[in-house]
Amino acid sequence: MSEISLVSSTIISFVAVFFAEFGDKSQLICIALATTYAARAVLIGATSAFVLLNIFAVIIGSTFAAHIPNTLVATVAITLFSYFGISALLYKEGEENNDVVLSNESIIIGVFSLVFFAELGDKTQFTIMSLSATKDAIGVWLGSTLAVICTSALGIYAGTLLFEKVKKTTLHRVTGLIFLTLAAITLYRYFY
Repeated sequence: MSEISLVSSTIISFVAVFFAEFGDKSQLICIALATTYAARAVLIGATSAFVLLNIFAVIIGSTFAAHIPNTLVATVAITLFSYFGISALLYKEGEENNDVVLSNESIIIGVFSLVFFAELGDKTQFTIMSLSATKDAIGVWLGSTLAVICTSALGIYAGTLLFEKVKKTTLHRVTGLIFLTLAAITLYRYFY
């Protein structure tokens, strides 16, 4: 009986979270970051953030979310979105040799931080919390984590395809505008 519950919880969670995240800001973040940084590092950073977020959502749930002020989470997310946005907009073609070379570890930490704070308290977390209240917790975590890994990987793949086809300066401008738009949306959502 518990194996059936685990499998059904995994499938239900995967489907619910996959469609909730498809085209959501975390996937846009992965697309944008993959146009600039190593795809593997972006995937590791995003996956690590989602693994931790989904553990929080399943195990700690609303108790954890109740102790962190939404304004603090929003402020960190706005700061990270703005930093990545401005950095992308300041990019100039031909300056690759003068660019600071980031290690994979730095990229992973940056992506982890950005995804973690962007998604903390997001609708996906509430979906996962709701599912874990009535379904097998391990199945909910497994299905939801696999779903966000899949949507992130699809976003990263799309970003690498764009990187090969579109001029680098254009990609940086679009990426910068996406991040600044996400910062503005977060600012409006939490402070107005």
